[in-house]
Amino acid sequence: MFDNIVDLDELADAISKRVNNPITIEDANHRLLAYSTHGHWTDQARMETIMGRGVPEAVLNRLWQDGVIQQLMGCDDPIRIQAKNEVGLGNRVAISIRKGQSVLGYIWVQEINEQLSDTAMSFLRQAARAAMPKLHQRQTKRRLREEKSKEFFWEMLLGSLTSHHEIQRKADDIGIKLPKPFSIFIFETESEDYDSVQKELSYLLHNLKDSFSLTQFPLTVTDQKRLIILGGGGDPKVEFYHKSNRFVTEIVSRICERFGALAFQGVFGQAYVTFSCTEQSYHQALATLRMKRNFPVETKEIQGYADLGIYRLLPNIVEKNEAEDYQNYRLQKLMKYDEENQSNLLHTLEVYLDCAGRINIASQRLHIHPNTLAYRLKRVSEVAGLDLDDPNQRFSMFLDLKIRKFTFS
Repeated sequence: MFDNIVDLDELADAISKRVNNPITIEDANHRLLAYSTHGHWTDQARMETIMGRGVPEAVLNRLWQDGVIQQLMGCDDPIRIQAKNEVGLGNRVAISIRKGQSVLGYIWVQEINEQLSDTAMSFLRQAARAAMPKLHQRQTKRRLREEKSKEFFWEMLLGSLTSHHEIQRKADDIGIKLPKPFSIFIFETESEDYDSVQKELSYLLHNLKDSFSLTQFPLTVTDQKRLIILGGGGDPKVEFYHKSNRFVTEIVSRICERFGALAFQGVFGQAYVTFSCTEQSYHQALATLRMKRNFPVETKEIQGYADLGIYRLLPNIVEKNEAEDYQNYRLQKLMKYDEENQSNLLHTLEVYLDCAGRINIASQRLHIHPNTLAYRLKRVSEVAGLDLDDPNQRFSMFLDLKIRKFTFS
């Protein structure tokens, strides 16, 4: 039935002719691979898919929210999808193109001329099987290119390639254009549905570049539940930093919109124009991720390493303190007092310092009256011998409280 069909465009036309409806064939990231030339009937979603070479984001969002994509990814049979007029999608039948448990792509039928019969549904199953070798061949070639790129990227991330010119030469050999300036971005999720999150991230990076502040993402690798990306553009470093912030914010927003509330965050290292600094930007991104994990409240709004402030220095200070066997005796006194009296003066002091000494804000955060806070702070000063009006003592206590939290987290 499909023996003489050479490419996916011919296959799309053959399916369309048999089921008397327009056809599109997509890859696993919903990029358009082929579409039928059958008729002139179309709806907004199909037109935008053909024009943009990929399914519109609004349509995908709705399909994810309604569980359609999840259903397609989990079964071998065609499924019927009711019209979603608010996003321009008419009635559809869709089936996944699979090899074993892996989804290679999808066939979509726009039911505009007639509803598919059981016979047509059976034909669609055969068509999906016929499409599998062609998509698998495309995927195999793409994977070979991706494997070379990933190996190259790991060499950059781990510092195996130390020369800017060596990296540039190797990138040219592989056919990769590296942007300047660039940063390393890391996106991490604790969701159990990580595979779906990763596929959506891949889709966003490949299909929606025009929607992002950055437009070049030539290298990506995964590391457990992390997606590591080299991203860049052609702007000066200062403007690039702001664009990086907007990029991360947009990615996090889109993923949370698609999958609902989940533990998902993005960070990035500093921007560089010398490719031998890739390892440095990578470790900065990892450090930012660690600080967000250890200090979720304090770093909630921080995404870039440059915004970590004093937190980026904590590991160095801890190392110096250990080498000198340094102890903050005021902190030790408060810890001992809290332990002996089942009090919480240490926490009170930390909240007060986090609020930059603003009594009203700190008391609200502690859920106590301002007068009660003032009394506790007086007790803190008495127990620790701490002068809260002395900026050096106040900052030293703030820093050592964070170091203690960092060390024991």
